[in-house]
Amino acid sequence: MKNTLFRSLFKRKHKKLFALFGPPGTGKTTLARQVLSMDPTLGKVILSTTRLPKANEENGKDFVFLSPSEYTLRLDEKKLIGISQSANIFFGLDPLQLSKLIEENKTPLVDFDTSVSKNLMNFLGKKNIVRIFVKVPGVETVKERLLAQKEYSEEFVERFLEDWQNQNSMIERQKEFDFVIENVDLSKSSEDLMKIVNDNRNQVKSENKKTFSSTVKSMLKKAKDKVVKDPK
Repeated sequence: MKNTLFRSLFKRKHKKLFALFGPPGTGKTTLARQVLSMDPTLGKVILSTTRLPKANEENGKDFVFLSPSEYTLRLDEKKLIGISQSANIFFGLDPLQLSKLIEENKTPLVDFDTSVSKNLMNFLGKKNIVRIFVKVPGVETVKERLLAQKEYSEEFVERFLEDWQNQNSMIERQKEFDFVIENVDLSKSSEDLMKIVNDNRNQVKSENKKTFSSTVKSMLKKAKDKVVKDPK
């Protein structure tokens, strides 16, 4: 699907993509899962990835797990948009799955560890993406959450946290994100995220109404001016 068609689909359906960004351990996946269960009008965007599945993850439900060669082939066939890379792990978005969500009148929601790449921004257009940074108060909270998952050794977590602190420093570049959520209490964070979603998806409709209203006013003014100039 060409990006011009995709953008017109977003506009016709009054949709935006809500993207949660944050380093691992900030709880963005749990937060996304929570709001998806709260609002049936939201739809999960299922990313494709070259990383191995975790113990509790299902292929096709949490991610579409691909080998590096399969991932590259889908990119070449334009069946994926490459959106991010972390170390040697790649993540891509299936435009057909996203378009299906929109056609079903769902508001798409996605979360991942690295910032939305220029590829996705160029494909969808900046105004069609709401970027939300999910953060936690400090590094100890992240360490505690990662160790609780029982998938990583403490040595690995310590090494990882050095890189995490570099990623988390991106929060200082506020202009890269539309909103910031401090994810300490899941209930409060869920309410904050739902407010962001509701305020901004309604804003799309409001902007279209304003455009329509301005067009009508312009037409009426032209008609009035014509009557004044030509009373016959």
